[in-house]
Amino acid sequence: MLDKNLIESKLTNILENSEIFLVELKIINNSNKIQIKLDKYSNLGLDDCALIHRQLYNELETIYEDFELEISSPGLSAPFKVIEQYKKNIDKKVEIYTKDGRTLIATIISVDETKNEILIQNSKKEINNLNLSEINKTKLVISFK
Repeated sequence: MLDKNLIESKLTNILENSEIFLVELKIINNSNKIQIKLDKYSNLGLDDCALIHRQLYNELETIYEDFELEISSPGLSAPFKVIEQYKKNIDKKVEIYTKDGRTLIATIISVDETKNEILIQNSKKEINNLNLSEINKTKLVISFK
């Protein structure tokens, strides 16, 4: 049986001192399939995913006989899952769905990891602090201008 904590530990060691960060790690129920979503402060490329895949596969191959490893980016339209995604998207427009039912379109100005807060500015130039615990979902606003 695959040990998620062990896999995450191996991956963390591989990603150490790089711009690449873990967004999500899933072990698919009743299978030996590992799904990993990675992102990078600059653009995550296919070469990045291939390199991490090779390194992690070699590490896991010494522990497990039978497993499938899938590594990809979360995709542009996927909701944010970790604070690093907010940091990556400073100065970009996002759509935020709050737990109290509001939908906000705003630009991320800054991220305070110690307080788990983001500072945002809406189209009326109003600035607000939002704690991540208040947010249900955040997605990047994709513009083709």
